[in-house]
Amino acid sequence: MTNPQTPQSQAPAAGGAQYVYGVTRADASLPENLTGLEDGPVGLIAHERCAALTSDLPQGRALGERADLVAHQRVLDALVESGVVVLPFRFGAALSSRDAVRDELLASNSDRLGQVLDQLDGRVELRLKGTYVQEVVLREVMNDEPQIAELNQRLRDIPPRPPTPRTTTASGSAS
Repeated sequence: MTNPQTPQSQAPAAGGAQYVYGVTRADASLPENLTGLEDGPVGLIAHERCAALTSDLPQGRALGERADLVAHQRVLDALVESGVVVLPFRFGAALSSRDAVRDELLASNSDRLGQVLDQLDGRVELRLKGTYVQEVVLREVMNDEPQIAELNQRLRDIPPRPPTPRTTTASGSAS
């Protein structure tokens, strides 16, 4: 895969540069009106059992705007919500043409991609982010675990150490 930020002077091969969202099965049904970068249509480029989910790579500018990231995630979310098994690609994956997607990505990796899709069948990846209030959690732990509450109390009962006195040497420096 190439870096999508190639200079304009390097014209893509026939078919135009393609942005790749991920790989799915060749017989997958995409959600209706699925759009990607710059609201362009998302389609399949198939080879044997697998197909790449692609759209035309925007010309004349580099990828990386917030709208590009949102479009990438929107495509993947729509596929998962519609029950399509998808091997998602990291943001920014692009190839020089539809032929390159078929030959360089799919044909040379067809068996492995098919195996991974088989392993993903029936699975969904979720990201969960949580926050907590430390005092509340600690209180709950101590209520549920008497040993921890006892250790906490024993630590609190230990009197604080008095500060260590500093001594001064003959030259006047502290130690």
